Parts: sequence; structure tokens; C-alpha cells
Amino acid sequence: MENGTYHVVLRSAEKSVDATAVVADGAIEGGGGGYVLQGRLSECGNVLSGTVLVKKRDPDARPVLGMFKEVTMDFAGEYDRKKRSFHLYGRFHGHHAVEIRADAKWAGR
Repeated sequence: MENGTYHVVLRSAEKSVDATAVVADGAIEGGGGGYVLQGRLSECGNVLSGTVLVKKRDPDARPVLGMFKEVTMDFAGEYDRKKRSFHLYGRFHGHHAVEIRADAKWAGR
């Protein structure tokens, strides 16, 4: 996965929020829409997996996470080298009914 800055759209069942994430050697950090995220992604070929902590920093932010103010998520998905984009699907630890999709496009270094 290419190191750099990515524009990310996080989507839940009915809501979405735009974010920016920086990926550097498997670490991912970023935020947007009143949320911050931090975690690690592993790559094997074009398959990605990892764990990301998502925290709501702004109490008035759109409730993409539902009632949760902080969640740890397990993500899995794929990286497209040609398009420099990735798509991840995740679930909250302990709350498997809540799903988040992250779609990201490379924005530069």
C-alpha cells in the first residue's frame, strides 16, 4: 500500500462522513467530521486487514457510529494499486450488527 494521504468516506447504514487519513508503513491516522481514527493495516498482495480505533471528538458530529463515542473496529478489504485506492469493511468489537465501510482514494504525499 502506498504511503501518503487518502481521502476517506466512512459509511454506516444510512450516514456517511468524509475524512482524511495518512498511511505510513502500515500505520493509519486521520479524522474528519468530528471523528479521529488511529490504527494499523496489514497488506498481503492486494488484501488488507487491520484494527482501527475510531473516536468521536465533536459531540455535535453526525452519528455515523450510532450511540458510540469510541469503538475499535476490525477491517478487511482490498487495495487497488493501479487506482491507488482501498475499500474496507469493518465491524465494531462486541457489536457485530454495526458495520462501517471505508472507501479511500490517494490524495498525495
